Amino acid sequence: MLYSTISYITSRKNKSIEKELSKEYDERDALIDGKVARFSLHILMYEIFILMFLTNFVVIPTNTALFVVLVSLIFSEIGSRKYYNLVL
Repeated sequence: MLYSTISYITSRKNKSIEKELSKEYDERDALIDGKVARFSLHILMYEIFILMFLTNFVVIPTNTALFVVLVSLIFSEIGSRKYYNLVL
């Protein structure tokens, strides 16, 4: 009886600690997602401006331009997510 009471009390304390750690992890994850989205938006804006400038001089097919934008956003998202996971 005494052993079960002690284990119940300690498990209840552990659950409260796990909830706090989970909350902190969720907040950190949301912060990382926000920073990654902001970085990706900046990359997209710069790419659009560069492509707008280049299309004045060179004919770029739409499929090629969209593919370049898509691939660069995938790489920037992966890289920035790894960076912010290490930094934060």
